[in-house]
Amino acid sequence: MQFSTFDEQAYLERYPDVALAVGMNHFSSGYSHYIACGFREGRVVTGLLKPEIIDIPSASREGSLFSPAFSTSPPQLFNGQVMPGDLHYMYSNIWNKYRPETEIVCSILSDVVVDGQGLVFDSNGRLYQQTIHQAGPHEIDEAYRNVRSYLESDNRLAMSGVTLLCEKSGIENFGHWLVEMLPIVYLYYERLEQDWFLRAHVVANLAMNNVVRDSIELIGIKPSRIRWGMQGMPQRYERLAVVHGLSRHGHFYSPRAIECLESIAAKVPRRGRHKIWVSREKTTRTLTE
Repeated sequence: MQFSTFDEQAYLERYPDVALAVGMNHFSSGYSHYIACGFREGRVVTGLLKPEIIDIPSASREGSLFSPAFSTSPPQLFNGQVMPGDLHYMYSNIWNKYRPETEIVCSILSDVVVDGQGLVFDSNGRLYQQTIHQAGPHEIDEAYRNVRSYLESDNRLAMSGVTLLCEKSGIENFGHWLVEMLPIVYLYYERLEQDWFLRAHVVANLAMNNVVRDSIELIGIKPSRIRWGMQGMPQRYERLAVVHGLSRHGHFYSPRAIECLESIAAKVPRRGRHKIWVSREKTTRTLTE
C-alpha cells in the first residue's frame, strides 16, 4: 500500500483500542501502531464509511405506552471523601433528578436490514438514528460495509412476518441485556399481532447465550419463535418492530424495566440466601469489601 494514504484520525476512530494504546504512550501514533502490527492484523487505514442517518418516520408508528414519572435521590455513601470532586458533582446531578413521564414508542419498519448489534438500515442503506444506541463510528462503519455489500448482491430473501428487535450494543453484558433489551420483549409480548418472532443476538460467551435464551423463555417466548442474529451477517426483514424510549444508557432506565425483572423473579423458586464470591478480574473496575 502507499503509506501516504494513511488516515491517522480515521484509524484511531475506527480502532478505539489503538487510540487507547496511543493515549497510554504505548505507540507514538496510529501510524506507528499500523507499521508495528496493524497491517499484520488486517487493520484498515482508509477513512470511515458514513451512512446517511434518518429518523424513523412517524407513519410507521404502531403504538406506545408510558413510563411513569419518578425521582432519584443519592445513595448512602461510605468513604465519600475519597471520591474526586468532579465525579461527585457529576453523580450528584444524576442522583438528584425528577424524571417526568416519558413515552415508549413501537414502530413497524418495512423491508429493512439489520447488522452490527441492532443497527437497522432501510433498503437504500440509510441508518435509522433511533437504533444506534452507543454504537461507535467503527461499528457503524463495519455494519454499513456489510449492509452495502449485502444490498449490492440483490439478495431479496427476507424474514417473513413481524420480528421484534431485541438487540443493541452491549448484548454481551449481563446488565445491559436484563435492563435495556429483555424488558422490550416483556412490554410488547401481548401488544403485537399474534404471528410474530423475536430477534436476539448470538454472542461468543456460551453462558451469556444461556442467560438470553432462558430469560426469554421465562417471559413466555418459545425457542422456536427466536430468530438469532450474528454480527457481520446482515439479515433482511419483511417487517421489523423497533422500540425506543425505554432507556438511554447511563442516563435513563424506565421503571418498567423493573416490572420485567420482578415478573421473572416471581417465576423462579426461592432457595434461601447463600454467600457468593464475585470477581472482576482483567478489568479496570474493582470490587472492594
